[in-house]
Amino acid sequence: MSSLSRNSLINRTFEASIGEPWDFESSAGENILVGTISALSPENFGEWLLLEVKPFKYKEAEIRQVLGINRYKTNQVLFANLMAGKKVTLNFMFPKDGHAITESQVWKELKNNSKLSFLVGSINKVV
Repeated sequence: MSSLSRNSLINRTFEASIGEPWDFESSAGENILVGTISALSPENFGEWLLLEVKPFKYKEAEIRQVLGINRYKTNQVLFANLMAGKKVTLNFMFPKDGHAITESQVWKELKNNSKLSFLVGSINKVV
């Protein structure tokens, strides 16, 4: 996968294993999150992925989109690792009420993190 360009990650499908919460379940199965990369952060603005996912429940809300951000601030180069086919560990953030986020709203949503919840896991494969 190392021949991919950064923008070629868009519309690729991914599979992630979820470690937290330990009892996570989506329509794809126990401890599994699958979906499509729909957007990337602009260059020089940090690294995040906007991901459309197979639905899962959070309390009463149905979640169909998550925001993938590095689990730790400087532990990995997200896009380069994905393009090289390496596993990346992320926080998968999402609005607790399940509303969709546009690319232009990402930073606003992250700053207002009291309205977000998250999963912890790793993208193991991008196809």
